Amino acid sequence: MASACRRLFIATIQRYWIVDLTERNYMSLKANLLSLRGSLKIERVNVADLSEPVYIRSLTGRERDAFESACFQQRGKTRVLNTENIRAKLLCRALCDEKGARLFADTEVDAVGDLPAAVLDELFTIAQRLSGLSSNDVEELAGNSEGAAQDASTSDSR
Repeated sequence: MASACRRLFIATIQRYWIVDLTERNYMSLKANLLSLRGSLKIERVNVADLSEPVYIRSLTGRERDAFESACFQQRGKTRVLNTENIRAKLLCRALCDEKGARLFADTEVDAVGDLPAAVLDELFTIAQRLSGLSSNDVEELAGNSEGAAQDASTSDSR
């Protein structure tokens, strides 16, 4: 009887010890992930014809979603990819000071879009790299847009 009680006691302790250890690991992982907030990459870039460098930073997940959302236009029940001024849309979110504070508001996209194309291309490429955006991401957005258009047209015909 004593050995059965002992085995039950040991099994209970082991079960709770494993659960406690798992919860601590979960909390540690969660804390580690959340500690990445605010740790954006910032890159100093020298641009021809400018006397001082500019800074470009990576986007947060929320900013990337806002950028991708800004690349679509609602037309009736269909969302259509709008690549007009796409470089400026990204750069408004990525251009910053040396501490990472944004230089431009979303409402200043047109002003940024009026910069020389060569400068926009150079800065856009850096902002893409820092934020993990690839050319394939833009193509994927376009593919999703076409899928949304087909889905909307299918649902209209029912």
